[in-house]
Amino acid sequence: MFLKTEEKQFRAQKQAGVGVIKKTAVGLAIAAASSATQAAGPDLTTITGAVDFSTTTAAILAVSALLMVPLVVKKAVKLVMGAIK
Repeated sequence: MFLKTEEKQFRAQKQAGVGVIKKTAVGLAIAAASSATQAAGPDLTTITGAVDFSTTTAAILAVSALLMVPLVVKKAVKLVMGAIK
């Protein structure tokens, strides 16, 4: 009786190990397939070709300058006023 129980446990452990190996192999195959499809990436040339990035860059720099000039002027006024006092 003891031998049969031990044999059943051994077989169960062996089958469980095979299941883990199969699951691992399937998981690795799926990961490899998904990484291969993501490596190429989508083709966005039709979208990015329609945008002129030189004007976009100029607009972004102009907006940032509008935000920074008042701060620089305020700092300069404080500096000059501190030198006068």
